[in-house]
Amino acid sequence: MFPLQSRLEKLKRVLQFIQSFFSDIEKVHRQLRKQDVIVTDIVQVGANTFFDLFDLDGNRLQICFC
Repeated sequence: MFPLQSRLEKLKRVLQFIQSFFSDIEKVHRQLRKQDVIVTDIVQVGANTFFDLFDLDGNRLQICFC
């Protein structure tokens, strides 16, 4: 594999993440923090409200308000 292709494949893996949607995002955030899950603060950008969490392998998951 060419070095550039190798770097692009690594970047693709880093940028992939999963989104989940919930109607009570604050409740989900509180419950995860109580269970010592690493979560970011809740962010609101326009009509979008979300936060990220990380699994034990360092994969990012995003929780969104729907």
